[in-house]
Amino acid sequence: MLIGLDIGTSGARALAVRESGEVVAVAAQEYPLHTPRPGWTEQNPEDWWEASRKVLAEVARAVGGDVVAIGLTGQMHGSVFLDAEDRVIRPALLWNDQRTAAQCSEITERVGRERLLAIAGNPALTGFQAPKVLWLREVEPGNYARVARVLLPKDFIRLHLAGEYATDASDASGTLLLDLRRRDWSAEILEALELPREWMPVVREGPEEAGRLRADVASELGLPAESRSRRVEVTMPRLPSDLESSRSDSPARQLERAECSLPTRRSSRPTLRGDCTRSATRSPTRIT
Repeated sequence: MLIGLDIGTSGARALAVRESGEVVAVAAQEYPLHTPRPGWTEQNPEDWWEASRKVLAEVARAVGGDVVAIGLTGQMHGSVFLDAEDRVIRPALLWNDQRTAAQCSEITERVGRERLLAIAGNPALTGFQAPKVLWLREVEPGNYARVARVLLPKDFIRLHLAGEYATDASDASGTLLLDLRRRDWSAEILEALELPREWMPVVREGPEEAGRLRADVASELGLPAESRSRRVEVTMPRLPSDLESSRSDSPARQLERAECSLPTRRSSRPTLRGDCTRSATRSPTRIT
């Protein structure tokens, strides 16, 4: 049995499917969207995790815990700011937040418009993650001083599931900090913006291992616990996000459109693999 988990803008959705594609169970849990000012959109990342726990536990109960893989997806571009203890510093700034126009101009000036396009493949836009980090530095310096990690929304859930700081190249391309050709963080852009590289998660490709499901999380959610005789492989293909698919689509339809296949073999230990994504330079990755 396979489980897909989507950390959307309006709520978390999970579904369990057989390896044949038959949908067996579906669960959804909404969470609030906050707009403290016109053009600002925020959410509490802990709301994502609480909703994820509920929907994962619900589908796990429905299938009796017979799960061999989990696929993770979510909204892009958001900024989750964590301190040195992995505690959320402030509500996350979302992909549709529009407060960072001044910071976009600053990024363009510091890096250069043509150089930014050559490295990151995009101009500085308010939805991207980099201008949100600069906004925090300029508007909330006290919170900025506490930052130890900056994650994207679905990677915050990955941290809870696996205890790993990791992302995939496709999602990372929406930060404005990725060198698209090298498929890793751009030292040039980070230096120009005076941002520490150590804040950023490891960038992985779809077939790469990206963490292992924590035993305490597996126990809490009713997923198969690790044993000497049987362990469960967990992979993390990224399904279409809110920016890439209609919110009205059913979870099953979203899974169909992911255009990636999950492994059927059982590994020697639970693992979270890099995300199966559609990127600007590569076709959808098949997880093996």
